[in-house]
Order: sequence, then C-alpha cells, then structure tokens
Amino acid sequence: MFTISCFFRSKVLKTLHSDQSPFKDYPLVLCGHSLGAGCASILSLMLRPSFPSLQCFAYEPPGCIFDDELSEECSEFITSFVRHDDLVPRLSYHNFETLRDEFFNAFARIKVPKIELFFHLKVPYSERFVALRNAQVLRPQEDIPTGTIFNEQLELFRAERAEKNSRGVNRVQLFIPGKIVHLVDISGDGNYVPYWARRGEFNQLEISKRMYADHDIHSLVGILRDTRLGGANTVSLAFHNAPLIYVDDEDDSENDVRLFAFCSNPYGKLPIILWVLGLIATSLSTNASIGCDFVRVSFDAANVNGTLSLAYGIFTYELLDCDTSTGPCDKIQDYMDNTECVPYPPKLEHGGYGQTGLIFHGLAGIFGWFALSMLLISMCFIFKQRTWGIITVLLLGVTLFEGLVLIIGREFSVWCSEPDAVCSIGADAIKVIVACCIWFLMAIGSGYLAMVGKRSETRIENIGEGNELEESPQIDQKTQNP
Repeated sequence: MFTISCFFRSKVLKTLHSDQSPFKDYPLVLCGHSLGAGCASILSLMLRPSFPSLQCFAYEPPGCIFDDELSEECSEFITSFVRHDDLVPRLSYHNFETLRDEFFNAFARIKVPKIELFFHLKVPYSERFVALRNAQVLRPQEDIPTGTIFNEQLELFRAERAEKNSRGVNRVQLFIPGKIVHLVDISGDGNYVPYWARRGEFNQLEISKRMYADHDIHSLVGILRDTRLGGANTVSLAFHNAPLIYVDDEDDSENDVRLFAFCSNPYGKLPIILWVLGLIATSLSTNASIGCDFVRVSFDAANVNGTLSLAYGIFTYELLDCDTSTGPCDKIQDYMDNTECVPYPPKLEHGGYGQTGLIFHGLAGIFGWFALSMLLISMCFIFKQRTWGIITVLLLGVTLFEGLVLIIGREFSVWCSEPDAVCSIGADAIKVIVACCIWFLMAIGSGYLAMVGKRSETRIENIGEGNELEESPQIDQKTQNP
C-alpha cells in the first residue's frame, strides 16, 4: 500500500497539479475500496500537509492501517465505511490472535466426545436455542480442568506468544483509520442503519454467513446512494424517507431457523442406515422379480431317474423340455428340466393370481421409491413428526405388498394341483422374505424418528414459552456459539 501511494504522489499528482493541467485548481478528494481504501488512507496522510482541504473516503478498508493515535489524528479528513459483518475491516494480527484464543477456550470447554459435538454443530438451530445447545455440550468457564496436558500446553503456548508479541512489531495494535461509519442491517432485509462507530467495536472477527458478501462493492454503491451524513456528529438514514427502525434483540423470527443444510445429517446416522437397508431390500426385490425360481414344483417322473422340478417366477418361468422319445407330451411326467427363464405365454392359464401379484409388486416398488427418496432428503432437511409418520406408513405399505406378492406367488402355480406334485418356495421367494423383514425394520426405525420428532417439537414449544429455561436456571444465556 505504501509503494502504491508513493507512486501516485510522485507521478499522478505532479501531472494533475502542474501549471499546464486544467485540474490544478480542483480540490483533492481521495477514495478507494478494500485495499484501495488502505492506499487512499496512507496517501491522504502523506498529502495532507500540501493539501489542507484534502478529504479521504475509505470504503471497507483493511483493519490494519494506522495505530490508535494516528487513526484518531486522521479523523478530520478520513472517513471510513464498514458494512455490517464485513471481514476485511476486521482483518488484523491482533484479531486473529483473539480468534485463536477464543477457539482454544471453546475447545477446552467441550464436555462431550468430539464426534458427538460434530453432529451437534451440523444440526440447524435457531439463534434463541443456541444457549440451550451450548449448555448441553459446553462446561462453564470456571469449570475448565486445569490439570490436563492440553491445558498445560495451551498455557505454555500463550505465554510464548505473549512474549513474542511484546518484543516484536506486532506489539502495536492497528485499527481502521479516521471516523468510522458502520452500516448495520438490523432487520436482515437490506434496510441499513448507519451510525458513528468506535474503533474498538471492530476488534473481533464476526464469523457469519455474510462476512464475505458484505464486502461486495457493487451492492455497497446502492446503499451509500441512499445514505447521507447529517451534521458533524450524527448520521441519518434516507432510505426512501423511512424512519429509523429499532429491533428488539429478543424478537427472533421463526424464519431464522435454517431448515436445510446440505448433508448435515440432522438426525444422525439412523436415516443413513435406513437408506442403505432400503437399497439392499430394493436390490433383493428386483433380483427376485426378474428370476424364475419363486415357486418350485417337484414330482416323480417315470422316465427320469430322480425328481423332476418346475420353477415359476413373477414375470418368467423355467421352461421344461418335452421328451419326444416317449411320444406326445400329454402329461407333466413327459417333460424334462431346463434352466432357461422365459416369459409367460399369453395363453398360460393361472387365474387372476398372476396379475394381482404383478400389481402388488408394482405398488411395493412405488411406495419403496418414495420412502427412499424421503429418507435421502432427511439427511439434509429437518422433518416434522407428520412427515416421519408418512415415511413409516410407506415402509409398512412396502412390507405389506411384498408379503402379498409372496403369498399370491405361492398360489398361481397351476402345477401345484397335479397328483404327486409338491410345491415349495424357491430362492427368489427367500429373497422376498428377507426384503420384507428389512422393510419392516426400516418402518420401526422411521417410527422411532417420528417419536423423537414429536418430543423435539414439544420441547421447542416449551422452550419458546420459557418453560424449559425456567427449569434449567444454570444455563448461561450469554454463552457464545462455539
């Protein structure tokens, strides 16, 4: 920044204020944004003796320009603008040191396993429930154990850093230069309220989702066009002539609840387990539907040494070859085994059982697809109890339809009525049985999540009414979010 300022003073200003320049009588105003604001601040300090009427407007400058004394002396000719949670005006060595110390302090206060805290942090919370959540995972400041290895190493590290900071150039704390206009979006709808801020208000990094977006110069232009300075010590608002708006900090809208967070797993591992089980059950059901070993019919044949068997599936069956050596195949005993699966011929008579089984199999597929889709969404989205109830009903429906397919499949084999024929379930039927058990277990898991959701809703309602907080007076309402 200093190099750029020197170049501007030695090259640009000499040209602008030469005797031949048409701009030699113009007043000098410097302005810049971000790093340019820092350069403009340094350059204005360098040019102030030559241009007593100089004015500098620094828009969202870095927070490490001048020390406290020099920043105060520049208040007559430098005005800095900071927008809400903008990160850049808060960038300084000491602010990063403070952020590091706060992180280590919050780390030492954790009283639950770190993996449990990880899932806690991924669950979306409304701002008014942060104190309750922190009381569950953090111990009070005074209860931090001091005899641990971590605490000893942390104290040693802090002592080393304090010694280095006291002897090096970092011992001087730097600030935003000049007077500071802080534009605050108090209502969250883009209506900014400007006020004169103190430099000490920016001695901490604001970790928020808008800390980067607030540094955008394009949107800042529109905000500043509607903002004017009134007098020497006041800042007034001119947003369409609207009056100043004061918002009660305790009035927290339900819209602040962040319901969606990509892959945040708000319900932990259970929806993931249920979804994986659903994929396994779907694979088993699909594999069984394309097979031809759902029902197996066995019988003794006079011309075959052993037992002859015939297998049926939902869509195909195992074809028997006709043994022409004995003449025309008039009886079931005249056929021999063949391992090929072929579709049912149109004229095959097996009553209405086959069509009914196909319908139930299709319904099971539709219900299962919807249930799996909703389980996948639950990994990123908070569901109410009613939604989990719908998922449970869908899973029970899949279990019912798959069971009906199993029962009906046993009936639509026309060969089971033959003399000496013995019908038994095949490998594909066993797959359907296993799939039914898995779908039923998934329904139990979904029902459990429905009950958990109901308890959570009741608990949130109690918190909103102040009941649970009254029962837990040990919760520190000022506890910060780790």
